[in-house]
Amino acid sequence: MTTYIQIPKNTVPKTLQEQIISQLPEPIQQPGQRFRGYEFRNLGLIETKDPVTGATDNTARAGGTGDSKEELTTSLAKGILTDQYPPSLLDNLLKDGYNRFRDLQKLGYNFWVFAVYEDNPDTRTKFQSDAEDSLRDGRLALNPDFGKKPATDDDFVSEGGARVVKGSLKPKKDEVVEWINSISHNFSTRKVSGIANRIISNHKRQGKIEYYSREQAEKLIHDIDPTAIPVNTKDATRVLRVWKQVMENAITTGQTMPLAPFSSGAVTHQGWDDEMEAFVKAVHEMEEITLKYAALKMVNPKDYYSIPGGLDQKIQPGKVLNKNSFVPII
Repeated sequence: MTTYIQIPKNTVPKTLQEQIISQLPEPIQQPGQRFRGYEFRNLGLIETKDPVTGATDNTARAGGTGDSKEELTTSLAKGILTDQYPPSLLDNLLKDGYNRFRDLQKLGYNFWVFAVYEDNPDTRTKFQSDAEDSLRDGRLALNPDFGKKPATDDDFVSEGGARVVKGSLKPKKDEVVEWINSISHNFSTRKVSGIANRIISNHKRQGKIEYYSREQAEKLIHDIDPTAIPVNTKDATRVLRVWKQVMENAITTGQTMPLAPFSSGAVTHQGWDDEMEAFVKAVHEMEEITLKYAALKMVNPKDYYSIPGGLDQKIQPGKVLNKNSFVPII
């Protein structure tokens, strides 16, 4: 019988933390990382933005983390199953469990238990040239079930291509197969061989792309033009964030802001072209939408949004949460 342990959404008593931690599975050992322990952490203080790409999604998922499943949300609403491995952190950066993290916040949890890891260069595989490689390998590792999304063959193809471009992985069949098998997965031997062939074929067919981490790209772009803003085209949502800077710069200075795109994810010439084209298109669309909205406001200057209130989440002694309507924010 499946037994849940309820976790208070506001504060988790120390005794309950110890009870839950004592029942969790044996820690999963991952190359390049050292398991530090199970810890309850404040969800609001956990970092979710990838330091290289700027993405707030699982960078090992070629198609994004995707929508969470209803069964996962329903399960988390009941509490925690201590036979399930919890989401994990690398120091304070969310390593996996993005859907669970999202659902926990939506359900109003303030604290949850995490498997906490730290960088351990001594145990890196020969395919892990730095902490970023070990982090991405860990993110590719199989998520078993229960609403969690396992890595697909496309995820491995995308990451393998990026790893070849970076130089951490040689475009040789036996090397690529060994890299895939160094990561927990549920592929057959035939499937692994097919993934390796795709990685190598892409590399040979499309040529090479110079890899830049965000830090490397920022330095190079700054040396070329100190006023240019680096934008990683691997993260499509970056356009939304940089557009606010463009508008603020125009309003305050009246000057043009140079945007310098780069990709940390493209592994083929066509892939780089596609990302650049999509970036330019997205910027033009943002400007067009902004102009249309401004024109509408000029003709009819009313508010085109409303904030009727928020969900009642303040737990207080003797008070029942209002789940039938929004509560005032101000």
